[in-house]
Amino acid sequence: MLWNQARVDGSLVSSRRGGGLYSIEVKGQAAHSGIEPEKGRSAIEELSHKTIKLHALSDHENGISVNVGLISGGSSVNTVAPTAKAEVDIRISKMDQADPLAEKIKEICATPDVEGTSIILKGGITRPPMEKNSQTIELLDTIKSVGEEIGLPITDISTGGGSDASFTSAMGIATVDGLGPKGGNQHNEGEYLEIDTLVERAELLAAVIERLAEN
Repeated sequence: MLWNQARVDGSLVSSRRGGGLYSIEVKGQAAHSGIEPEKGRSAIEELSHKTIKLHALSDHENGISVNVGLISGGSSVNTVAPTAKAEVDIRISKMDQADPLAEKIKEICATPDVEGTSIILKGGITRPPMEKNSQTIELLDTIKSVGEEIGLPITDISTGGGSDASFTSAMGIATVDGLGPKGGNQHNEGEYLEIDTLVERAELLAAVIERLAEN
């Protein structure tokens, strides 16, 4: 059970997506784009093919997303790009999605679409998903029961963001995130906490710990 910021409406987080990071390095062949472009092999062109194929792996209905979020490459505007790089973020909702997705990514990067280019793929899954298992459901029921007793209705939601809660959840430990005060706009300059919810959420946590200690 982890103490962390609650959602805007006070909801706890009972499941999160897991994910990972990949880096892709493409090597091509430089050439003057005006004098002898036919001698060049564009790393940027190759990376463009890979980006389209990787994005096609996304399956939002089943909680899988693949996003090429950063790209760099080339040496000058009049040169066929000899190098290109990309950083790829992946998200999964269930652990059994990890290996099939990793294999598809490897398959896509194993064979160049642009002849004469080569690809180096690094990375993988770095965080398991926080799945709503039976242990977590039992803990949630306890928290909701305690919340009702102290006049604080409790709801729970799923979110796509990562948390260290994923590691304990993957070990089969009952895990709930978001027991802290209400807040929102995470990860930007408008991020905030509702100060007047600090006391009530501290009271909730204390009452839950007391209830668990009775068992």
